[in-house]
Parts: sequence; structure tokens; C-alpha cells
Amino acid sequence: MPINPFRYRDKPKIRRLDHLRVCLVTRGTNVETVLNTIADWDRLGQVDDRITFHIVVDSGSDISWHENAPACAKFHIVPTDWHPPLARYKARALEYFRLDIALSNDDWVLHLDEETQVDHFGLRTCLDFIEAGTLHIGSGTIFYNSSAHWTNPFLATAELTRVTADFGMFRLPMGLFQRPTVGWLHGSWILINGAVENAVTWNTACLAEDFWFGQQAGVANNNS
Repeated sequence: MPINPFRYRDKPKIRRLDHLRVCLVTRGTNVETVLNTIADWDRLGQVDDRITFHIVVDSGSDISWHENAPACAKFHIVPTDWHPPLARYKARALEYFRLDIALSNDDWVLHLDEETQVDHFGLRTCLDFIEAGTLHIGSGTIFYNSSAHWTNPFLATAELTRVTADFGMFRLPMGLFQRPTVGWLHGSWILINGAVENAVTWNTACLAEDFWFGQQAGVANNNS
């Protein structure tokens, strides 16, 4: 099956992993959502000591709430005067983070947005994908139902269309062809090898930096 979360669980480890860095980019304005997303990070750090947790914010953001963040969360403040050649907005933050942590070929980054929660199973599956697999980009499924899902039945039903799109447009091509279709790649819940991220970078003027990255990674793969 193209969607099989246990595909790598029992396979032998064939690839080295130095660090898995969980990275959340936020503008710092939706504080309650961010704190809810990262609430379990201290506990999730017990899955493996190679996993670290990072929050990327702009220097102009209000981060007074950082005292309420888990102790394991490391903040990366993008300087106001730091301007890459092309990248703006979220791409700029991602490019700063990439350079700030000096990704190696044996590092990986799990990119999350403000609303995407991850659990023990998700992180364990990421480790299996990295160590027992051969692919360099992975995509998780976002279910949009982590809390109070049926509080509003109308909205909950509407969100089901997003889940089907997640499976059909995003996950299915990755499972069948090992690449995103015409660059369709989520900006959240994507797992990227450091060598790929360093080769493609986030230095783009495109506002859909996730689709751009997926397209560029696919082009690089075709030329390799």
C-alpha cells in the first residue's frame, strides 16, 4: 500500500542519524495555539536523545511567553537586519534556521507549523524512516482533529475535505512515486535530510516556499 506507517518499523537500520531537529516557525501572535502544540515537547524528548526542539521567531515578535514554553525548546531569533538575497517571510526564517544550526548530511529536520502536533508514534516513525529507509524527504498526514474536533460539527465536516486532499494530493504521490506532484509539499509535517535542505535551501522569493522546495528537490533528483 502507498500509505503504510509501519513500513520501516521492523527493517534493519542502514543509515546514520546524528540529530533530528523538530522546528516550529511562528510569528508569536497566536500564543495559545503554539503553547498547545509544544506542550508535550519535554516528554517527547525522552523518545531519543538525538531529538532536539526548536522555535524560530523574528526579532520583532513578542516572545514574553517563552517562559511558559517547555524547557527543552530552544529559541532562534531572526535578526531584523538579516536579509538573504531572495527569501522573505517564512522562507527567510527557515533559511536563517538552516544556517544557524549548520545542518550536516546526517542531520534531519521535522518542520511543523503553529498548529501541527506530533506524538511519540510520529517521532518514532520519523526515526524508523530515517534509519531504515533510503529516501531523503518524508511527508506526514495532517488530520486537523487534535482537539475539540466535533465541538462545531459543520467545521469538523468541512475539515474532512482537507484530510482527503492530504492523502490524495500530498501523501499518495510521495508513496507511489517518491516525489511530490508538481511541487505539492506541505509546509508542515515534512521531514527533510540536511544534505537536501542545504542543496535546495530556502532562499526563494516565492511566497509558497513549501511548493517551491518540493519542485526544486524534484528537479535536483531528476538531474542526479
